[in-house]
Amino acid sequence: MATPSANATSSYKLSGTVDPREFLDQCETLFRDAPKWNRPSEPDVLFVLGKLLADPRIGDVRYAAYTLATILIETSHTIKVTARTKDRRNRPRTHVLKQWRNFVPIRESLGRKDVRNYKDAVKIFRLPNGNARVTERDGDQWEVNAAGTPKAITRDPQRGTIPNRPVSPAYTSDQGDEQVYWGRGYVQLTWWANYAKAGADLGRGLSLLYQPDLVLDRDIAYEIMIRGLMTGRIFANGRTFAKYFTNSTTDYVHARSMVNPGASLSDKQAFAVICERFEAALSASRK
Repeated sequence: MATPSANATSSYKLSGTVDPREFLDQCETLFRDAPKWNRPSEPDVLFVLGKLLADPRIGDVRYAAYTLATILIETSHTIKVTARTKDRRNRPRTHVLKQWRNFVPIRESLGRKDVRNYKDAVKIFRLPNGNARVTERDGDQWEVNAAGTPKAITRDPQRGTIPNRPVSPAYTSDQGDEQVYWGRGYVQLTWWANYAKAGADLGRGLSLLYQPDLVLDRDIAYEIMIRGLMTGRIFANGRTFAKYFTNSTTDYVHARSMVNPGASLSDKQAFAVICERFEAALSASRK
């Protein structure tokens, strides 16, 4: 696999330093038509920017632009804020408004309902040999080793459950702790098997399988994201930065498939525009 330095021409190398204030000013101009970009999120934007600039793996400005665009898209959500004003008679008024926030690791509020879905809880039991037993609600079971590799216990198990099916007695009687593996982090990590792989890939063993909310820690969320994008593991289905960004190619459109391969072409094209804006902001704010 190409390294960032070998993969980036001089015009794409993320060298020197980036002025944080100038970067934010550039973004405010470039995203003035995008309501998801907002001042309250700026401290969290600067945290991610600092991680990218300090990361020796991120030697290409396009890698940084893609990462920033992905986090903006994947973490954008609204919160309720209270605004206080005065009416024409100078009497105080209170308004509850919705405000966009982003660039913080989030947990999705609802699991997706597919034919086989990840929204239902599973039980995780620590085995004496250091491995974990995973039991799904339909009774399918696996043993997961410290490398995050699952091995079937029951015959022909399939990950994910079918909605509205009865809960298996094997699940009810299992001693494990219930956990839910809805999307979390900067890239919305889902499925228990991906949590197991992510923990092992980060050198944390099965800690993320036992404690999935650790993915909400922003340092862990960042590392999961970058490891996946650099190596194609965890969530990226074998796709890497090096596939889409070379000396002669910049393909933000199809690079969206690293995180969301099911996105429509129009959504991928809209994503590419966001990447290009972040690339421009990074380039313009270099010292």
